[in-house]
Amino acid sequence: MNEMERHIQQTIDRLSCIKQHLSSPTGFQNAARELLEWCSDLRAFQPPFEGSLISCLTIEEISVSD
Repeated sequence: MNEMERHIQQTIDRLSCIKQHLSSPTGFQNAARELLEWCSDLRAFQPPFEGSLISCLTIEEISVSD
């Protein structure tokens, strides 16, 4: 794996971690801050990160029992 591939994989892994924390009441605030900071950098919108970024920004419907 070359340097660029390693960087891409590390970034995708970090976005996955952010997504997990966004789903947690205790982790949401810090994860949202990190994602906001991440999105303020134009490099965040490169094609290799698109799927992971969209996944972080997508709201999942949660079924709630009565």
